[in-house]
Amino acid sequence: MSVQGLSMKKVKKILRLKYDAKLTHRQIGKSPNISASTVSRCVTSAQAHGLSWPLPDAMDEASLERLIYGLVSDSTLDLLKPDFAYLYTEYQKHKHVTKQLLWEEYKSAHGKTAYSYSQFCNLFRDWLNKRKITMRQTHKAGEKMFVDYAGQTIPIYNPHNTEVRVGL
Repeated sequence: MSVQGLSMKKVKKILRLKYDAKLTHRQIGKSPNISASTVSRCVTSAQAHGLSWPLPDAMDEASLERLIYGLVSDSTLDLLKPDFAYLYTEYQKHKHVTKQLLWEEYKSAHGKTAYSYSQFCNLFRDWLNKRKITMRQTHKAGEKMFVDYAGQTIPIYNPHNTEVRVGL
């Protein structure tokens, strides 16, 4: 795990354990379940930015993140999310439509502010997984009958005589 993937709570915990508890990087790595090399990179990055423990009172998680990770590029913030509901209906409606084709249309419409194809697919998959797919059916008593048919059953032979019984 790189330092980029750490949450700010883990960064704070690493700094607290390093400077307050004076633990080794290996001991610290066992606590939040990360590697000692990641702890080392985090501590090195914090030291390079002049941070120690306790953190200044004025430093919130957002300013700590900006300091540790550097400024977040504006290009990632300005990307326009596609209308996944519309894309899904198009995807279902036409059998010739592929995710690649949908992405190409989205990319041509939004240009530089569009996501890459792989990120588009990830976001689309996440959107699909978050949907609640339910179908409410109301039934009046005695109006319908549902039969669960499993197909032919296996014949059961009585070991004492030649009687064959189908099913249980």
